[in-house]
Amino acid sequence: MNKRNAKTKAQKQAAVGQRADQTLARLYKARPSAKASIKAAAGYAAFSNFGMKILIAGGGKGSGLAFDNATKKITYMKMLEVQAGLGMGVKKFSTVFVFET
Repeated sequence: MNKRNAKTKAQKQAAVGQRADQTLARLYKARPSAKASIKAAAGYAAFSNFGMKILIAGGGKGSGLAFDNATKKITYMKMLEVQAGLGMGVKKFSTVFVFET
């Protein structure tokens, strides 16, 4: 891997980290007790997603990260979504998963 690709990967990971931090900040503002729950958990994942649905098909994609509270390891991930059924619309959302074990 050349240095240009490494920098691009680092920049992408930094952007995912910033979006995850923003998602957590919004969660903590809306539900302050979530901060203690996430700190006490085995870990958490935070994702941002964008999707569209037109008539009978749709899909979306996003990215996020999972954080292991014990090891402090971050795993970066991509997310794909496929939808079937009648509908129309555009959505953008963020989600947080909290892991008990």
